[in-house]
Amino acid sequence: MSNPVSSPPLDSPRASLLWTAKVLVSLGGQDDARPVPQKELADIARGLTAIDHAFREQPCDHGWHPCEDTFGDLTDALAEGDTDSLDETEEDPLAAKCEEITQLLPLLAAHGHAADAVDGWDASAGEPEVWLCPRTAAGFARAAGELATGRRHADWPRLAEPDLERMSDLRSIAWDYPNCDPEVALSSLGDELAAAPEDASRAGLLLCLTALGDYAGSGRIVERATLDDMIDGFEAVIPALRRESSAADCPHGPHGHPVFGDGDPADDIATGVLLAAPEGRALYDLAFRRGAVVASPGSVQCPAFLLPLAEHARERTRADRDRLFGRQDLRDGQEQGPDE
Repeated sequence: MSNPVSSPPLDSPRASLLWTAKVLVSLGGQDDARPVPQKELADIARGLTAIDHAFREQPCDHGWHPCEDTFGDLTDALAEGDTDSLDETEEDPLAAKCEEITQLLPLLAAHGHAADAVDGWDASAGEPEVWLCPRTAAGFARAAGELATGRRHADWPRLAEPDLERMSDLRSIAWDYPNCDPEVALSSLGDELAAAPEDASRAGLLLCLTALGDYAGSGRIVERATLDDMIDGFEAVIPALRRESSAADCPHGPHGHPVFGDGDPADDIATGVLLAAPEGRALYDLAFRRGAVVASPGSVQCPAFLLPLAEHARERTRADRDRLFGRQDLRDGQEQGPDE
């Protein structure tokens, strides 16, 4: 690849977007692309940063930009818990956009700001004027900068591979086709929750563990200690949730919290895995701002929402443990069988 130009044109978003498009196509995994020398990459990265700084704060009335769709499918898939789509998107979401960019931008180059009628324009790509918006130019420059530098930009959070695997594993348990050891997974969640009573990951871990309550009480668990670990996790967070709930009025009102447990538990697990990881929380926030999820980040992490979940889950898991493994007499350490 040759450097598109020695420095990017900053006189118009259209010119900057065309310059960025050449960078994206060259860096986006094309079959005929050759390795780019470090000197060229450094020059390109500086040019992309200049475009971002020139246009990202310019006024705009659009509620959406094409650069957001580069990762829009990712946030939609996360909201739906579609781990198959996540696996496809996680590898290189920018490369998937290169073909579309190559098709659309020559039309912009030819027609300039003629936004009303552009010959051959694909209406599903959005209005041409949105592609010509300064913030579109800035957004694609930031995205292209990731490819040029190998560093992820804060605007485009990704869920780490271990978290994607956890989402897949926990959802498989909820569907009763586990692709992992359910006892290990449930015990690990309980241990993590017990170790994080006031941590930012608390809400996500609690949602995951609560969503797996049906499986835990189904009779498929063979070790009493697994349910003990789950109960320990619930008991660890309840005091902190009580303190936080009583210390401040809930800003969300009586109907401002999400409904939990009425749908597919795998969907609640998807939300939980997101909220348990820093990158996932950033993704959830982005998904909420895009309208891909309904519950606000604050409401789904609110102590007033989490406290009754934890209390009910603790009592339910205790009852399941006693039903499946017998009740332990605390006075002499003897256990009574399930039928006694």
